[in-house]
Amino acid sequence: MSLWGFDNRRLDVVLTLLAVGLLVASRFALLASGPWEWDETLFARGMLDFSLAAHFPQPPGFPGLLALGHLLLPLAGEPYRALQLVSALASVLALWPLAALGRRVAPPAVAAAASLLVLFLPGPWLFSVRGFSSMAAVAFALAAASLLPRGLAGYRVTWFTLLLTVAFLVRPILLPTIGLLWLVGVESVHPRRRVLPGVGIGVFLVAVSVAVMVQLEGGWTAFVEPFATHASFHTDRLHRNTRVLADLGLIKGLGGMVAAAGLAVVSLVGLGVWWRRVGAKAALAWAAILGLTVAQLVMLQNRSYARYSVGVHIAAAPLLAGAASLVAPPVAVVGLLGATGVAAWQSLPMVREQHEETFGAWRVTVDAADRAAGRGWAVVVEPEVHVFSSYWWSVL
Repeated sequence: MSLWGFDNRRLDVVLTLLAVGLLVASRFALLASGPWEWDETLFARGMLDFSLAAHFPQPPGFPGLLALGHLLLPLAGEPYRALQLVSALASVLALWPLAALGRRVAPPAVAAAASLLVLFLPGPWLFSVRGFSSMAAVAFALAAASLLPRGLAGYRVTWFTLLLTVAFLVRPILLPTIGLLWLVGVESVHPRRRVLPGVGIGVFLVAVSVAVMVQLEGGWTAFVEPFATHASFHTDRLHRNTRVLADLGLIKGLGGMVAAAGLAVVSLVGLGVWWRRVGAKAALAWAAILGLTVAQLVMLQNRSYARYSVGVHIAAAPLLAGAASLVAPPVAVVGLLGATGVAAWQSLPMVREQHEETFGAWRVTVDAADRAAGRGWAVVVEPEVHVFSSYWWSVL
């Protein structure tokens, strides 16, 4: 569990606790004051009354995220807070698999510092304190990937498959990326029958999730129709995707063009380090997985949404570690931690705004509910506020 790899065991433990404590405080002490967007409210609403037809939540249902939310619901008290806790906890736990992957090409301290840097970039920090699925899915996928360096012997191949299954259930639209990562992992597993237990359990979990959603939706026809409607809606809107480079979520989630260009260049250098030190197969796997994810973000989704890009930004950490390992470790660690400080300084105002301020649609919803209940009034809700009011009055 120690991150830094120092010979002095006590120093390593103390510095690990400091790093983890900083990460925990940056998440749990700065949770968003409430929902700031439709989609996270739809997830929380789906925990109260699952209905794909009403977009509670929207297809494909995100059963893994809602299941994790229900696990933390007794602690959180209400669904949206539970989903925030899932996301924040996942962002903390992602530190260890990121560092483990980085250690393949860099000293432990360099790998740990690179991992901290990506977790304090604007997008990853901003959305780790909200109720979205991206962070939790990425954490499970990274945990699976971190099993690969030591091979998938014994039960490790089963755990690899199950972790990716959970990542898929948390955020099903990541299926292409998750599927490619699974193929990369099991390619070297022999005999092939060793993958069957994990596949069998994974298929069972997916089947149970679908069966539960079909039951809640009221049958297969009612379950399938929202998928067709939702897909048609998004397909019809693809032509409206922004064509302005600076508006891409991949760029906005890093704080702008300069930071994005810098991360791209350093990642390419890190990819070369992976090629040289680990091998062409590992480097090509990184390039294929990240390339496929980026292509999906740019071509098949609303490309201006920074929260969709959280996984790409976080997964760049092992490549950053590889590039930083080309200089002396003390210089690399100081440089990476300095960059972490700069990233955190730039991100903090937005994170604090989410924590200290209340989104307008959410504020008026809560206020209207309080005033109406106290005076016996009815409340008229316009469509743009309906998602927030439906969730809050269901909580009440």
